Amino acid sequence: MQGDNDNHEPMFNLPRVILGFILLSAGIFIGRTWYLGGDGATTFLLTFCFTPLRYQYLMSGNGFPGGWAAGIWSPFTYVFLSPTLQSLIFDLLWLTAFGTAVARRFGPWRFIGFCAAAAAIGAAYSGCCRERARRFCLGRTSSSPLCSVPPSVSFTRPALAAS
Repeated sequence: MQGDNDNHEPMFNLPRVILGFILLSAGIFIGRTWYLGGDGATTFLLTFCFTPLRYQYLMSGNGFPGGWAAGIWSPFTYVFLSPTLQSLIFDLLWLTAFGTAVARRFGPWRFIGFCAAAAAIGAAYSGCCRERARRFCLGRTSSSPLCSVPPSVSFTRPALAAS
């Protein structure tokens, strides 16, 4: 005889890789907004967001949060940053709706590789456009006109050394 609890349906009918992306993005947003102070949150954003300015400042000898290492990881980590709660919710809804089909088709490792490649291509596109050269990319919708630091985040840009 089968008992009532023999059917073990998952709590969420999402691939684990999608749940991992959701938990990581939400955890970063909560940690950044609730646990880091104003300067700490700004430094965190500048360390993990993508901006072509990072490379300009580092080449000129001026510092930028994260240094050269951030120049390597920022084309991939900016997709986990969301400037606002509304942006986070919107990003995660789109990821859930469309990422689920891709993750099921590709499998978890190919999906992660696909996401990394898409993030790098998006960063390269953002870096190649002169109009976007001074913007900071946060979140999965960074290719939109909203690709910038939200008004609530204030920071001072390091000045370029005069040549």
